[in-house]
Amino acid sequence: MKLMDTTIIEIQKIKKILEILDFSESEISKQLDRVGKLLMMKISIAALERKGYRSIDGKFDQIGMEKFLKENYSQEEIKNLSKEVGFKFIDDYFANIMKNITDERKVKIEAILNS
Repeated sequence: MKLMDTTIIEIQKIKKILEILDFSESEISKQLDRVGKLLMMKISIAALERKGYRSIDGKFDQIGMEKFLKENYSQEEIKNLSKEVGFKFIDDYFANIMKNITDERKVKIEAILNS
């Protein structure tokens, strides 16, 4: 499983949450564009840090990062790392937005986060 694949799974969760929160299609598109690269970067940084690297230092492009992950992590580890980082990212991202939503929507969002 590639980093892009696992990131897409987390981005799909964000899309579902935005739909529950009644964002328009254009707002959803803007949000997904904004967070997709940021989420991939956060997952990459977490993967590097767990193997003792302090930062990316601009040394890894996407192909280099994929190679690093393949050499240092199993597919299951990549999936779990993405899910863990994605959960924290999504939780932080939506913290302010979710303050005034109904309990019904909160339950739906929690189900997505835990999937």
